[in-house]
Parts: sequence; structure tokens; C-alpha cells
Amino acid sequence: MNFSRKGLLLAAVQVFLVASLGAKLEFDRSRLPRVWVQTAAVDPYLPIRGRYLAVRLTVQVPHPPETDSRGSSAFFAANLSVRNGQLVAEGQGASATDGVWVTRSNRNSEYALQQAVLFFLPEHGLDPLVAARNGELWAEVTVPARGLPRPVRLAVKRGDSFTPLEAK
Repeated sequence: MNFSRKGLLLAAVQVFLVASLGAKLEFDRSRLPRVWVQTAAVDPYLPIRGRYLAVRLTVQVPHPPETDSRGSSAFFAANLSVRNGQLVAEGQGASATDGVWVTRSNRNSEYALQQAVLFFLPEHGLDPLVAARNGELWAEVTVPARGLPRPVRLAVKRGDSFTPLEAK
């Protein structure tokens, strides 16, 4: 086999891998539950370059953990699910490998996922934080059985209406 055939074979394998990942994500988006979740922007440090926005997703905790002597609760592992149109973290003490880490956020004793979800933005697209200046930034996510939610799109909520942010 000469070098050009090896190169074409390698290119075909890479195209197959990328296409299979894209197909899996599209299949998951059609099959897994979706929910709109309020976000809190964080400033991440990542070694990769590019335009992205890291957001922490707020979650409902039906049975909050007990607080320590300082009045704060420690991180806890929980499993995520969708109930009544909300992202819910339950099963405190879940396996840290299967669940996600949840902590109390800085706002009104709400809870949020410890690990941020990344939205990669188009180079010349609108900055979501500027668009959400007079409203709240929300994210639509799919919720897999295990692991972090997968981002679908962002929207600004003003009052009771959502305005999805279009990629340009």
C-alpha cells in the first residue's frame, strides 16, 4: 500500500469517527429529555483558545443536604433528571463516577452544578452576556442518564418569554 492510499484510508477513518460522534449527539438530542435551565456565567481557565462561554446550571434539590456549623453545605454527588420542566438533582451520596457534583450557589441558597458547561460561540456571533444584560441567560440542555447535561442553545428570558440567541 503506497502513501496516498494510506492517507486516504486515514482520512476516511477520521471522517467516519467525526460523523459517528455527530450522529450519536443528534440521536441523543432526539431521544433524551430537554429542559431550559437558568445559568450563571463563570470565567473559566482553559488551555484551548477560541470564543466560548462557561455557565453553571442551576438545579432544584428536593431534599437539601444538612449544613455544617458555618451554615454552608459541602459539595455532594447527585444524579440529574427532569421533573415538571426543571432540572433536578437527587440521590445525594450517589457515586461520584456516575453522578455530578452539586454545590450551593451564591444566589439565594440555590444549588448549581459544580462543573461548568461550555458553549462554543461563532467567531463573529453576538456575545450572549451582552444580549442578556436586561434579562436572564438560560440554556436548553439535554440530560443524559449519567454525566453532565449537553448544551443545545442559549436564550435570554425577559419576563415570561424566551428569545433564543441565533448563531451567526
